[in-house]
Order: sequence, then structure tokens, then C-alpha cells
Amino acid sequence: MKIINCISTILALCSEFIRGSMFVICGQFSLIIICFCIFVSCESRQDNMPETVALYTIDVDKLTHQETVYTSSFFKNVRTVILEDHDDALIGEIQYIQVFDDYILIFDFFIAKKLFVFDKNGKFLRQIGKTGRGPGEYIQIIDFCIDPERREIYLLDTGTRKALKYNLDTGEYISSIDLPKNDVSPYLIAFAYDKLYLKINYYGQKEENDNLLMEFDPETGKYTDCISSKKWNLDWDGSVYPSFSFFSSKQPPLRYAELFMNTVFAIEKDSIYPYFTINTKDWTKKIKYEEYDKGVTRGYYIHNYFEYKDYIHLRYQYDYKLKKYTVVYNKKTDEAKIYDYSQNDLVLSKGRREPYYYYVDYQTSKAYEFAYLWEFISDKYEFAPGLDKREELLKLLKSDKERIVIFEYEFK
Repeated sequence: MKIINCISTILALCSEFIRGSMFVICGQFSLIIICFCIFVSCESRQDNMPETVALYTIDVDKLTHQETVYTSSFFKNVRTVILEDHDDALIGEIQYIQVFDDYILIFDFFIAKKLFVFDKNGKFLRQIGKTGRGPGEYIQIIDFCIDPERREIYLLDTGTRKALKYNLDTGEYISSIDLPKNDVSPYLIAFAYDKLYLKINYYGQKEENDNLLMEFDPETGKYTDCISSKKWNLDWDGSVYPSFSFFSSKQPPLRYAELFMNTVFAIEKDSIYPYFTINTKDWTKKIKYEEYDKGVTRGYYIHNYFEYKDYIHLRYQYDYKLKKYTVVYNKKTDEAKIYDYSQNDLVLSKGRREPYYYYVDYQTSKAYEFAYLWEFISDKYEFAPGLDKREELLKLLKSDKERIVIFEYEFK
């Protein structure tokens, strides 16, 4: 259609040109060249529409592997936040964290099954909502997000298929929104551009229902399907677990990918398009659920994604033995490097530990990682000499090994 429109434009220009009376042959020839360029330009844009081709693509099979990339390559310092040990905040296993203004939000899906709010120094403030069937209560929350302008929290409750809305500063319940029912199950949620973005799964998936991501307008109730599973999820035929999907930041710029997808999508105000693709012959394709359960032997999972200046950073899982590669791509020069290991030299001076950036806040140029203190109980580990709260961490290792630590990294 765009090419036809271009042809029409060219014919119209030619018609106007012919109706003139003062043109010379060289002018006619110039117009022909211009018209041809317009046509070629339109055709080129048609061939490279972002709906079908990622904005950035790299072939990792052509890259020479390097040994280690360091945290200090991207971040200039790290601040340590030790979460308060509080009876009303008994965290068992963290799934997601988000940081906004003076708040650190911690979500424990499997054990506590609650969302906890701490301040930026680790002091416990409140729990958001509670289990039940009354107003403001939930059956099973599975994810959360924040509307930064209205300072509101959305809890995604799969038990009632609702998004429950609370005041961020007080924890007070505001209202609830009905989400898709029937065979649709939403289990990831993000907020941007006054819209909610829901990662969904169709139970008993049918040919006509292969959508992976849904855009929802809370004001109008309108739903829009966004990403085709068959086109972008490489023919995976099973359910995708929530922990294997991600929004690297739940506020703009939004980036989205999930298990078996080798493409990261950009979610912008008026469009959703493939943003970055990893090409490799070793990426898993057309895998059956039973094959995955026995052990995947090829690349299948992108994570640890962030953007820094002209760079894209990501890590991808290679096989079921958890072999991981880190890729750093320069958007300006179109150059990429691949590393066999990522080392957190800002936290440790001894021992190998890969950082895991669970949340990226581009508004404040920070990235966040959580860790359980008991993970560092070993002679092979030694905290970096300049690490914030180093002495306090060493004392806790001897007395309270169950504490949870948040590492706040600041981009250079």
C-alpha cells in the first residue's frame, strides 16, 4: 500500500511538472531522478518496517568470546541497603523489586505472598493489601506496577482476575479493574503512557489466540493484542512461566521479552516493535514442552537487560546447566562483544559472583540487585574494601545470616 501511495505521489508530481510551460529538458531529467529516488526510498522503508525487522540485530556466532566483563565498566559506585528485620515483613523468597522515589517495593510470591514497602534506607513501612475476598483484598497476587504520575500501585490478582489499585504513599485501597476472563490468564503487569501492559497466557490455546502481550486502557476498558506468539516466540508450544518474562524497567523506556524469544521489544507511546534481536544457530526453535523439561541444550532466555549511553547490555541463558553469556552492543558503532562471564567487582574483591540487575530506573540512572546475606558465607568470598556498609555486613554474617540486602548501582 505504501509503494502504491508513493507511485501516486510520483505521478502527481509529474503531472504538475508537465502542466508547466517554462521547463527545460535538464529540469525534466532532474525531476525523473528525484521521482525515482522517492520511489526507492518508499520501497526501502516498506522492506524494513519495524514490525518485521528489529531495529538492532547482532549475530553472536561471528563474535570472538572474551573472558570477563566487570560491573565497574558501567557503574561508578554501589550503595548498600540492609532491609529491616520486621515481624510484619517476613520475606521468604523475592520475585520482583521496584524502586520509586523514596520507596523500595519487595514482592514475595511463593512464601509470604505479599507486597512490602520499605524506605530507601531499608526501614519497613507497610504491606499493600491483604488476603481475602473483601474490598481491597486479593486471593493471589502475582505481580505489581506503579503509576508514577498518580502515585498509585496496581496489584495483579490472578485469583479474581482484577487489578487492584492502592495509594502509594498511604497504602489505602482505591478501586479495582476487571481484567480479561474466560481462557485468558494475565501474570505480568507494567504501566506506561496511561496504559497497562499485561503478559498473558491462553489456556487451551487456539489458532486464533496466540497473543503474548496485551495493552489495556483503564479509562476506556479497551484491549489491544500486541505480539504474536507464533511469529516471535519461536514455536514454543507450552505455557511460559512468569519468572521467564521481563519488563527490564516497569516505567519508560519499556523493554519486553520472554522465554524462547530471541527478540527484545520496545514499548512506546504509539507503537510496539522489535527492538533488539540475537541471531545464532544455537537458539532453541520449535521445542516441545517435554523436551524443555528434559533439558534445553541451546540458547533460550534473555535477561539482565539494560541500556547505558550508546550501549545495550544483556545476558542470555545457553543451556539447562545455566551456562550464560553476556553481550554488550554499541548502537552508535554497530559493534558487539560477547563475554563468558560477568563479574561483580564493586561488591566483591574475592570470589566470582555474577550481578543480576532485577530493576533498572532510568529516571535516576540506577540499577538494583537483591541478595540474601547467607549467599556470601564462604571463604571464597570477600567484600570489596570500599563497599558501602562493609563492616556491618561482616558483623551480620556472624549473627543474622537471613537478612536481605539491596545493592543500588549508579551508572557512570
